[in-house]
Amino acid sequence: MDEQHEAIEAALKPVREAFHALDGARTLNDVRVAIRKLHTAAEQADDDLREIKLADLPRFAPPD
Repeated sequence: MDEQHEAIEAALKPVREAFHALDGARTLNDVRVAIRKLHTAAEQADDDLREIKLADLPRFAPPD
């Protein structure tokens, strides 16, 4: 697995964990907590994936 793929997997791991917690929720309060965690994890993953994408783009270099 290349470095970029590993970074993507690491960014998505908390989302998967939060999704599984939502699947296992037994009470309405458990669902609320799981949804908050899923939302937070998804926002963080979005930021992380955006950084991974930007890291792969060439940096701007002024003309010589």
